[in-house]
Amino acid sequence: MKVLYVFNSSLDRPSFMTYGYSYFMKSFSKKYDAYSIEKKTVFTRMRFRKMPDYYKAISYINTSNPDIVYITSDGPAIEILKLRSNIHVEVKIVVNAVGITTSHLYGKEVFLQKSDAIICFSHKIKNKLETTKTKFIKYGTDFDYFKYKSDKKGYVVCIGNDLHRDWKLLDKIANFLPEIDFFIIGRDVNKLHLSSSNIISLGNTDFLETRDVLMSASLCLILTKNNDAFSGETTILNSLACGTNVLFPNDDNLIDHGELQRYTYRRNIDNATLADRVKKEINNTVSIGDYEKLKKIYHYDVFCKRLDGFFSTLESDISE
Repeated sequence: MKVLYVFNSSLDRPSFMTYGYSYFMKSFSKKYDAYSIEKKTVFTRMRFRKMPDYYKAISYINTSNPDIVYITSDGPAIEILKLRSNIHVEVKIVVNAVGITTSHLYGKEVFLQKSDAIICFSHKIKNKLETTKTKFIKYGTDFDYFKYKSDKKGYVVCIGNDLHRDWKLLDKIANFLPEIDFFIIGRDVNKLHLSSSNIISLGNTDFLETRDVLMSASLCLILTKNNDAFSGETTILNSLACGTNVLFPNDDNLIDHGELQRYTYRRNIDNATLADRVKKEINNTVSIGDYEKLKKIYHYDVFCKRLDGFFSTLESDISE
């Protein structure tokens, strides 16, 4: 069996962001290959732009002739699935259900009609898709890349690169807690117009800088808007892998709560109550005992073994 990973960008990133590929290359290099979607220059909207070249990705699939194509980002997955008739080799296409839920009806339809399997990191999203094609796999992160640190600095960190973060709510919470610094990290956070003087924008930091901020934070606060988006799961697990306490809404699609229930808050509580909870959680730490339990469940290697097991079930279907 040969699995071809298709990435939306280069592989110049920490291993935990490759959905298992880096791990598999160390252990099963003959089974796994990767392709990063290239850009082409096109003239559109009165100027030249760099756009993904999905036809070139299709060409690589036809040339490499894999058994399974695993597309890790939902946007490229939709575009490649739309072009599936151009794939001339027999493959199974596996996609991640990240942003494709009931609020993205077109993408959902493409996923359901043209993919062979849909990986879900949340039972909630799996149930929303209502198809036998879905497979729930518990997510993970690299506990070797993120180190446990007990010496915390007393600040709160909020991280987000998408539109689903509720920055206005953060502004209100920070106003209740002027004695606490709130560091925010993300692509567009410098453009936010927030009134609280204790909110400090660090901009779009690189992986190492983000890790250092997470390791020293006393709390990572995830504030998401109330919708069907799958947003923040990586940040939650990365924080816990640093031994940093985390707080996120309990009705969200982030990840299935289970052993993480104690790190959640009820979304509809009033702002003053949520601010009190933030103040309380800053003084709580992830104990070594809890850390070791989480490590056994969410370590990247464990996630990769789950994923490899799923690919093996598809291999059985292929060989039949």
